[in-house]
Amino acid sequence: MSEAMIPKPAPFRLLGLPVDGLTMKEFLELIEGHLAQERKEQLPESGSSSPPGLCHIVTINPEIAWLAQSNQLMEQAIQQAHLIVPDGIGVVLAARLKGGKVPQRVAGFDLMQEMLKLAADQSYTVFFLGAAPGIAEAAAATAVENNPGLQVVGTNHGYFKAEEEEGVIQKIAALKVDMLFCALGNPRPAETWIFNHKQELQAGVAMGVGGSFDVMAGKVLRAPLWMQKIGLEWLYRVWREPKRIRRLAAIPKFMWKVFISQ
Repeated sequence: MSEAMIPKPAPFRLLGLPVDGLTMKEFLELIEGHLAQERKEQLPESGSSSPPGLCHIVTINPEIAWLAQSNQLMEQAIQQAHLIVPDGIGVVLAARLKGGKVPQRVAGFDLMQEMLKLAADQSYTVFFLGAAPGIAEAAAATAVENNPGLQVVGTNHGYFKAEEEEGVIQKIAALKVDMLFCALGNPRPAETWIFNHKQELQAGVAMGVGGSFDVMAGKVLRAPLWMQKIGLEWLYRVWREPKRIRRLAAIPKFMWKVFISQ
């Protein structure tokens, strides 16, 4: 597949990283346009042997943005992603502090649910990759239940060994899925894993979705809606999972660096 081309306004730059100041509706329109173009160019009468290529979506929060300050591969993955979604409230506030026009937080979990609705409506195929064994299958079952007609054509847990990685990639590539949702974490974060293999995956759209599979599978509860609306979902997650508190250190470090940056 060739490199995806997503026409959009120039992103705002935060600590050198791009952030797209778009609404949920605008992100969905770009994703739908990309997939529609890919489908059109795959038709025999199109005369094209090179579809638009994989659209890599990164959902950026302070933790990822801070990691990118010291991790060259993560920084490169964000720089070359096609859509950079302001997932964390800290990113939205930091951008506004620096005069960026970022209209709203677009939670990665919510964007995934809207994409699943689109997939069901337009008969796009979906693959769930990541999380512990059994979780991707449970999340996929929930997705199908909530979106009648949804075509989840494959799943795979994220605990595969290095020597199994090529087989996982080939499994996805053989299906030529329209949407790949990737719930991988350390030592292979979804953002960098997709970036490293975007030419091989043969997917239309690929997005890292953090712990979304766990929520969909009923293993983890999401914050109440009122906490989501006021930007305190992160606090609820720490309350439910105290071990996450060490990861919170990235937030003040990120905000301070933004504050003192030119």
